[in-house]
Amino acid sequence: MGLFAIRILSVFALLLNGIFPPFQMVSATPRAQGTVIETVRKGDTLQKVALRYRTDWKHLKRINGLTRNGLVPGQSLLVPGTRLKIRNGDSAWDISLRHGLNLRQLKKANPGKRLSSLRPGTWLNIPQPRKRNISTGQFFVPTGVPEKDRQLLRRYRQVSRVGLFHIPIRPNGALGVRSFGTATSQIRRQGQFAYPVVTNLTDQGFDDNLARKVLSRPTARKTLVDSIWHLLKANRFQGVMLDIEGLKPLDRKIFNRFLRELSHKLHASGMEVTISVPPKQSPGAPAHSGAYDYPWIGRFADRIFVMAYDWYIPPYTRSGPSAPYAEVKATMKYASSVIPRHKLYLGIPLYAYEWVTGTNQGTAYSQSKAIEKAVDHGSVIHFDVQSRNSWFRYREKGKTRTVWFEDARSLSNKFQLVRNMGWAGMGGWQMGLLFPQGEALLEKQFRMVR
Repeated sequence: MGLFAIRILSVFALLLNGIFPPFQMVSATPRAQGTVIETVRKGDTLQKVALRYRTDWKHLKRINGLTRNGLVPGQSLLVPGTRLKIRNGDSAWDISLRHGLNLRQLKKANPGKRLSSLRPGTWLNIPQPRKRNISTGQFFVPTGVPEKDRQLLRRYRQVSRVGLFHIPIRPNGALGVRSFGTATSQIRRQGQFAYPVVTNLTDQGFDDNLARKVLSRPTARKTLVDSIWHLLKANRFQGVMLDIEGLKPLDRKIFNRFLRELSHKLHASGMEVTISVPPKQSPGAPAHSGAYDYPWIGRFADRIFVMAYDWYIPPYTRSGPSAPYAEVKATMKYASSVIPRHKLYLGIPLYAYEWVTGTNQGTAYSQSKAIEKAVDHGSVIHFDVQSRNSWFRYREKGKTRTVWFEDARSLSNKFQLVRNMGWAGMGGWQMGLLFPQGEALLEKQFRMVR
């Protein structure tokens, strides 16, 4: 089940709290020829792991974005190199899973080695994926502090496109006024493309009634199309990104009509249409996302960002993985079957969700903060094989809490899907939510292009 309908009700509150970021991934991190993923065991320290792999513990700490020196069992660590040292309990299946590989790939990289009986203390070659060109994107939300905004933008120089979040739609179809300060000129100086993000976001959240009123009235719809064109023309933007969320299935026809009219208007001037869409696994599943017609959107939009996350989200569900592997894969397979793959971008969650165990009460924060909490509370981290996501529990103020988050293991599996399915790129939902381990893995496996 996809929870797009649920997500649209909560994303606004998360944005207000500075928690929920859009289309990101990439920062400056140390480069290595290759990386393997080590799973921390009881008694491991950064120094011991570094000694085992003949590297520097400070380098390990840096490439994994660790803010603590301590480690906890089950934690994943990126380690420079192309060989993994076998430990008690390791199996070829587990090693393949954590690296996003299959047994055939592992066997090919280790000719003559019996993968069914790996001996502790021996070394296993981990095949390194050939770098592939992809496009990356990210959203920028002004902080209101110019110097902070400049530093934030400088950190993400390697992304291809930056979404300026956000420009609201007015009831008459006109666009609200929003200043992004000097961000646009800085983005251009860094060789990136800036896209204003047009939304139906109000103080109460994404408003489907507002979108319906505008899109169903020819005059208001034309005003919206013309307003977007004038916004792009006046500011020399290459294109627009639409983030119109929460539409009901009955809105399908009016949304399709709007997308066609906007596409014709912008394409005539050499401008692009980019759009965010909820995850779907067939034309009618999930039913509440029926307004988003993948084949039609693929025909008229130039880039489609698939928000493949939030299958579990507080405060609307109990604890669970935000982006279960099987659900993401099914979404990607359907999208690939009806939309040209060179237009598709996979949305990856860069945030952790925490629940009060046994309830739907919870909050969101960065992956880095999730690791900090696990270390501070001495929690064992578990990797759920079915969803290919990580989780742990801790107790605070008399309540047990469950945290689900992404790490190097879950990202390796999603990156492999992007590679296998030939998608154009990926991104994550805002600047400022740091995930150095994910960023290092991305730079290791892909080559970012404009």
